[in-house]
Amino acid sequence: MSKDRVVIIGAGIIGLASARELALRGFEVVLLDKARVGRGASRVDSGILSPLRPWRVHTVVDRLAATSQALYGDFVTAVTNESGVDAEYVKSGMLVVGDTHEPAATEWASTTGRNIEVLDRSGLTRLVADIGRMREGVFLPDVFQVRMPLLLKSLGLSCRKLGVEMRANEEVLQLLQSGNRVSGVTTTSGQISADAVVIAAGAWSDTFASDLCLRLNVTPVRGQMIWYQDSVDRVSRPVVDDGEHYVVTRGDGITLVGGTVENVGFDSGITDKALKTLVNKAKNLITGLGELEPLGHWSGLRPARAHGIPLVGAHPAVDGLYLNTGHFRNGVTLAPGSALLIADTVEGVSNAGVGVSTL
Repeated sequence: MSKDRVVIIGAGIIGLASARELALRGFEVVLLDKARVGRGASRVDSGILSPLRPWRVHTVVDRLAATSQALYGDFVTAVTNESGVDAEYVKSGMLVVGDTHEPAATEWASTTGRNIEVLDRSGLTRLVADIGRMREGVFLPDVFQVRMPLLLKSLGLSCRKLGVEMRANEEVLQLLQSGNRVSGVTTTSGQISADAVVIAAGAWSDTFASDLCLRLNVTPVRGQMIWYQDSVDRVSRPVVDDGEHYVVTRGDGITLVGGTVENVGFDSGITDKALKTLVNKAKNLITGLGELEPLGHWSGLRPARAHGIPLVGAHPAVDGLYLNTGHFRNGVTLAPGSALLIADTVEGVSNAGVGVSTL
């Protein structure tokens, strides 16, 4: 017998992961998106399963990242088995580079039990022969990556197999309310009644909250990325991160370089300025990329909140309304943990192990 009906607004990585987790628990799930499933910022994400310079993020984000990282292996295996699509979940490690060592890195590793290796210049070149001129770095060997278009496809197929009603190209126009409780949504196709509504609409999340005179303080921040086809003899290169930008190399040599942080509202266009910045960053981080021309350039709008802390849980003022949004640059990294937490909250299960932001 099915449990309550849950409507999820937004079919990016957070919405898909949440839909799957709720469906596994027996909920009737309707997943809505104004565009195609798995598009937007999720599709153009780098797939690095760690925050950049993780010792700099808020402890709430770090804790949720650790929860998600512990879940990711089983999560991808299960989704792959359910869908038949391999998301290329691989352990690449992440090399964080700079001109001086950050003592905060070793303190973070000691406090949290994470594995790191502090490297001098010779250590950097041992890991990445064509590394730029940086003198020191920290290597995190336990960082994984995924290929986002494949993970999103895999998750979409998994959700369908589990009975999630997937409704793409259907825009939510309004949240419905009965007294102090959300009772469903109005879309471009009509009304859908629901016992619970989860806002997982990324940068657009405040659009829906404003229907109830609420403000989530989620704002769009544009990120741009370019890609190269690198030599296949360099595919064992770890993720290289300088704190703001990164280089991610796939098993077939496709190499991503990102990502800018631009407060330009809902403008998702690409710019020549960002292209020049990313090309220069690419060759400064990896000298071999200076020999290549970028083959593609795209952008996405990340959902940002103060201190990078997402909203995951029940809305304190409106019954039946739940939030899973505001993950900024870490939506993919935090997806399994966020899905687990929101499903626990909807189901009424206590989860004291992970704390997140409240309004």
